[in-house]
Amino acid sequence: MRHFFLVLAAALFIMPVRADEIHMKDGTVIPCKVLRVTAENVEYSLGEDQPFDIAPRGKVAKIVYESGKTVVMSAPLEKKAEPGAPALPPAATFLEIEAGWNSNTGLGLKIDHLVVNNASIEAGLGLGAWGFKASGGARYYFAPPFRHSLGAALSYSFGSSQDVTVKLEVNDGFGGVEEDSVDFSINPCAVVNLTYAYDVKLNPRFKFCLEAGYGISLNSEPYTLQDARTLTKKSRQVMDIVAPGGVVVSLGLGFAIF
Repeated sequence: MRHFFLVLAAALFIMPVRADEIHMKDGTVIPCKVLRVTAENVEYSLGEDQPFDIAPRGKVAKIVYESGKTVVMSAPLEKKAEPGAPALPPAATFLEIEAGWNSNTGLGLKIDHLVVNNASIEAGLGLGAWGFKASGGARYYFAPPFRHSLGAALSYSFGSSQDVTVKLEVNDGFGGVEEDSVDFSINPCAVVNLTYAYDVKLNPRFKFCLEAGYGISLNSEPYTLQDARTLTKKSRQVMDIVAPGGVVVSLGLGFAIF
């Protein structure tokens, strides 16, 4: 009997102590001492004389503890928001102050509302060289609601009910050229603006907008000359530049309202 107990004690002495086991998703098993499990990692030690190591939580399939308890690991936990600093919801509607040449509103305001993942609709009112303006359009954002986007909009200038007097070069009717005051009637005009925009993110609720493109006029006669004389080529070019249509350049500052 004494011999039996000696053998049993020796067996218990030489039997290895069971350690914790980390089972990785690739099949690797790490015998160790699990120190703690965090939202992102599993921290463990391979021995008292070795520094602790970590295994990314997302790569761990399960942990088998020395006691026999098995814990199946889930995906990394999301970090909680800092107390007192609630996360802002994604901005979906921006009010933008816009100023530019041949822009959708001239100098005015427009609203840009994200209706689906990357697409928005916009509407605006403002004042331009051709009178009051109203516009409506759509925009595709590559990374809403900031950075690169492409847009198309219809901008309508209401013109003026009163004639406008401008000093320009005119043909005097005798083969000569003279500079004189000329009366015009400013006709309503519709323009299709095709633009590229880049929105600089100032913070999650504010953006600085840069836009450029080209406007296609849908009116062949944006103005009517109230004079028997005709404009010189130089004067016609000046009027074409001032009339709606052509190169579009604008700056804007937008802030989220919803």
